[in-house]
Amino acid sequence: MQKSVLQELHNAIVDMICWSSDEHNSKTAIVEGYNSDKQKHLLRRCENSGVKTRLQIAYVEGAGRGAIAADNLKVGDTALEIPMSLIVSEELVQADMYHVLEKFEGITPPETMLLLWGMKERRNCDSKYKMYFDTLPEDFNTG
Repeated sequence: MQKSVLQELHNAIVDMICWSSDEHNSKTAIVEGYNSDKQKHLLRRCENSGVKTRLQIAYVEGAGRGAIAADNLKVGDTALEIPMSLIVSEELVQADMYHVLEKFEGITPPETMLLLWGMKERRNCDSKYKMYFDTLPEDFNTG
């Protein structure tokens, strides 16, 4: 029953968004052909490593890069499932960076460690995550 109520709420919200969009005559455009060969290769490799997804990488005009549903999802459906072995976690970052950062005072895990790890790992040619980092934009203003 709870899923049914949530689905009705979801439908009402979608209807309101559509009504608002129609009323303001603005349409969100998904840029076709945006996914590069690197992104397609990464998605195939992830699927071969156990990632299950019902999402697609997309570039939405006016909003930027993100994910969209590949098919209709209902409340309670799983959109993305990632094996623990592929997740960048606090434990992974601490194991890799702790010996370097333990000497510095004021570095508070996990956010700072993750930021520093990402900066280091992005330039590591032998990184397990190199394929992922290669799909990111060259320039961006966040960690």
